[in-house]
Amino acid sequence: MDDPITVHYVKKSDSLPEAATPGIIYTENGTDTAGIQGLWYRCLTASVLTEPTQIWNDSDTSYPGGGSYDSTTNKIYWVTLGTTAGFPIFEDGMIRRGTLDLVNGTVTDIEILIDNLKYPTAFSLDPIKQEMYWSEGPFSITGSAPNYYSCGLENKNIWYAPMDGTGSVAAKLFTGSLNMPIGSFISTTRRLYWSDGCDGTLKSLPLSGSGYYDTTSSLGTTSLPNRI
Repeated sequence: MDDPITVHYVKKSDSLPEAATPGIIYTENGTDTAGIQGLWYRCLTASVLTEPTQIWNDSDTSYPGGGSYDSTTNKIYWVTLGTTAGFPIFEDGMIRRGTLDLVNGTVTDIEILIDNLKYPTAFSLDPIKQEMYWSEGPFSITGSAPNYYSCGLENKNIWYAPMDGTGSVAAKLFTGSLNMPIGSFISTTRRLYWSDGCDGTLKSLPLSGSGYYDTTSSLGTTSLPNRI
């Protein structure tokens, strides 16, 4: 592997081949290995000698980031951070969606739901409300593309939009002094949690959009979280 970002569990389902499930989907950022960038699938019951299958190749080098799998619709959602042509601004990030096809080992019917994003991170799905959440820059980026940052509090946003990407404009859930929201998940208590890759904290926010967030844990500057 070369810089895997997120992993998602795919359970057995009547709509998927029994021999190919359960399995995991993971994204490869592939900062050092050409051709590895994209989405990959591995069957958990297959031999350890069986190579994983690349189900989507990031041919335009747009650096896949976080994503999620919706088992109710068999849809994969993932963000691409932006192409190196935009460095250091990265204003061509996207949220994409496609159908998992394990018979042919690919993703079909790929759609671009939202584009022109500034380095989208901390992506999560809320199947209950059929909404998707993510954070968006700007980041203070230095060095070489795509993953070098200078940490400092900046005004960043947490956004949400319908999972089909249509019907309304993406709305801000929170705007404030956020460093670098990276991994995120939605709890059963209807809160959005995310890790901060710069200040070593885990934070949370009610999905009610009240504007309140709190630091739930400080991990210290020597143990900075990258994903949750």
